Amino acid sequence: AFYGCTSLNSINVDKDNQLYSSEDGILFDKVKTKLITYPAGKKEKEYNIPSGVTSIGGWAFYGCTSLTRIEIPSSITSIGGWAFSGCTSLTSIEIPSSVTSIGFAAFGSCTNLTRIEIPSSVTRIGSSAFHSCTSLTRIEIQSSVTSIKIEGGAFAYCTSLTSIEIPSGVTSIGNAFYGCTSLNSINVDKDNQ
Repeated sequence: AFYGCTSLNSINVDKDNQLYSSEDGILFDKVKTKLITYPAGKKEKEYNIPSGVTSIGGWAFYGCTSLTRIEIPSSITSIGGWAFSGCTSLTSIEIPSSVTSIGFAAFGSCTNLTRIEIPSSVTRIGSSAFHSCTSLTRIEIQSSVTSIKIEGGAFAYCTSLTSIEIPSGVTSIGNAFYGCTSLNSINVDKDNQ
């Protein structure tokens, strides 16, 4: 609904609205368990998602170019498609161990993101999840992961990525690393079937 509204800095919802609510100009569902939209025009550098939020909706932070740091609470279980795509100032993000799913292009074109750690709770990394994260030099998938599907293009065009270690719990890798022109080393756990 607010795609491309790069000057929008606040969304305010009437307190009597039955479906939506807002806090500090950020749009949530009524009970504040789903973060729907963080306005792309907000100028804050950091944002802590409130505890109690369980999902980050698709496109929620799309194009929020001012944010350098976002704290995700341990209540979050899913990150929607395109959720952080185009957050070009984001340098690092910690995905808590409560997250089980990372959606399509969730961190696409986060061009200043340098490192990502995938916790063992994640069972699915969607297509193009980290597509064109051109500063990404390190991806760490926790070795205790029991089962994870890495979909096609998940790390495509991560041109600064030089090596990858794949633990035994990775069960499927599509064409996840195409266009990674600096990649020179892939280590697969010896117990991987």
